[in-house]
Amino acid sequence: MNRLLTPWLLSLTLALGACQAATPPATPPAANVPADLPGLGQALDQAIGDAACRADADCRTVPLGHRACGGPSSYRAYSLLGGQQARILVLAQAQREAMRAQVEQRGLVSDCRALMDPGAQCLAGRCVPRSDGNGRAVY
Repeated sequence: MNRLLTPWLLSLTLALGACQAATPPATPPAANVPADLPGLGQALDQAIGDAACRADADCRTVPLGHRACGGPSSYRAYSLLGGQQARILVLAQAQREAMRAQVEQRGLVSDCRALMDPGAQCLAGRCVPRSDGNGRAVY
């Protein structure tokens, strides 16, 4: 019986030691999400930063705000190079939800026009919404 118990105890000891040595997970993107709209806007500005890019493939857009009839009220370009994509998406979702609650609470109305995602491009080393050639964002 001793010969059976020793390998089992050794395995258990190694397994428990490995659990204690594991590094804690990185702070989730949802940590430190402000509850108010101005705080969310500032946090988004900080997470997006200068949206530096080298190519169009580095750029994405994120929907922001909430229209009374549904859907986002705007889109903002950001860069994948900053390593903040998960945080940007979490903050944008929180901002949309806070804006939706405000629209519903105040009984606001909108024109119910569907706002299309313009996509993003790298222009002069910075991610910006795509334009129609006349300087207007494509929606």
